Amino acid sequence: MKLQWTLLYLLAPLACCRYAVFIDPACGAEEVETIKTAVRAAYARAERGVSFFDGNLQPTDRDLEETVTQLLEQRQEKRETVRNILNNVQAMQNDELFVLGEPNAPRPDVSDVVIHCDLTRLDNNQATANTLFDPTQRSHISRNGLANSDSCRQGRNEFTGGMLTRALVMQPSPLGDDEHSMDYDDYDYVTGQAEVIQLCASTMEDIRDAAKNHGLLYRERIESVVVDARNSESSTDETKGIDLLTTVEHVFLHELTHLIRNGRTIDGSDEDEEQCYGWVSAGRCKNPNHADTVAFVGLMADLRYNDAWRPGYSTRPKGSVVPILSAVPGGGQPPPEQPANPDDLPA
Repeated sequence: MKLQWTLLYLLAPLACCRYAVFIDPACGAEEVETIKTAVRAAYARAERGVSFFDGNLQPTDRDLEETVTQLLEQRQEKRETVRNILNNVQAMQNDELFVLGEPNAPRPDVSDVVIHCDLTRLDNNQATANTLFDPTQRSHISRNGLANSDSCRQGRNEFTGGMLTRALVMQPSPLGDDEHSMDYDDYDYVTGQAEVIQLCASTMEDIRDAAKNHGLLYRERIESVVVDARNSESSTDETKGIDLLTTVEHVFLHELTHLIRNGRTIDGSDEDEEQCYGWVSAGRCKNPNHADTVAFVGLMADLRYNDAWRPGYSTRPKGSVVPILSAVPGGGQPPPEQPANPDDLPA
């Protein structure tokens, strides 16, 4: 009996930390498979980002170091923060991946993640004047919240507003009044609420395109954003090249960093409430707790494993992707970029 209790005591921490990620089958069969691929790709990006910070990428890429410096400067504490967030995400590779309702799928529970692709689950029957009921989290959410805004509900072809939301994380309500608490003890895990990654209409367009066409980050897409470093007109254009490579797996890595267990990153700077989406904004905010900054580090580390990137490209402060100097015929220094225009920042 004593041995049995000892084994139970030793196994309890392991049992408490086995999490799962669930995908709503309403996303569609092909879409579910693409989402699985993208989630696993996000884990792999996190792992490669950790390898960079640990000095394990071979060969060491000068342009990768320069890129990370643009985002995090040379401050070690910022790099350690990002490395720890990526390490938390890569640990999710041990999580089981289910489709909701499958015969072998358990019910989502404490600290699990559920991926939804639309808002049809929101229940009007239990709604109030200001809220809708979310059966996944077994709680009410604001009708006026981001999950119901046009920026999430509408795709690229329909949306005419200023910022198009690609996805968001919906978390269990904290105990008390502090909505931004980073303390795990402030969250009511007794109710067994899972966190939700809500994919928006624009991301579902990307997922369906990936399912039917080329996949996620393919060669032609990478090559299409590279401009001639010797041509001042092309190197200062407004294509925001690197932002065009933020495909679905980038979205998932961004959202996974928002999870409570992974550090609950934010979308802005520490100094104010400015939202920092896209390469230029991330470079300006230089915040290691910023989701897009962490996701860009993962993207840049991941590109080193892509055949289309291996000739060597450099991402400049404005977002242009150019061949590194050794790859530019005749050598020479690329022309300087013009300062980024705040009015032209990516959404």
